[in-house]
Amino acid sequence: MAISLMQNLARYVATSGNALRDGEWMARNGSIALDTDTQLRGLAFVADPELPPIAPPNGSVAFVQIVGLTVDEMEAGKNWQTRGVLAALLPHLPLWITDLARASLLDRPDVRDAVETGRDRDGSSMGMLFVPTVACSQQGDPSAPRH
Repeated sequence: MAISLMQNLARYVATSGNALRDGEWMARNGSIALDTDTQLRGLAFVADPELPPIAPPNGSVAFVQIVGLTVDEMEAGKNWQTRGVLAALLPHLPLWITDLARASLLDRPDVRDAVETGRDRDGSSMGMLFVPTVACSQQGDPSAPRH
């Protein structure tokens, strides 16, 4: 399961040129683990807490860890900021270890309150929204004068 997910992420990075960086997230089309009954439908990326960045002769390497997210946790990240939501989740996800059997941590009052307080204080960090399809229609008589 984990190998398939990582292969898909590697393919995404190779074909898109987009690196997976600390504080970013990605929705999945369904469960993050095939053939598993999990509520985790998205991924967040965090700097690995045990492997610091390194600088070998040919550049630099930052180790990024994958954290599974539920749909409402991803929505909270959109409505506030991914890094803030991840900080609120961390006390319940030691070392960012993903538990496929876990429910949304936003069901916990302490996590929900931290996210709501942060969102109310900071607003949303969503700078743009990509919409795959936009449609419009005109109502009324197109020859009528407009005011």
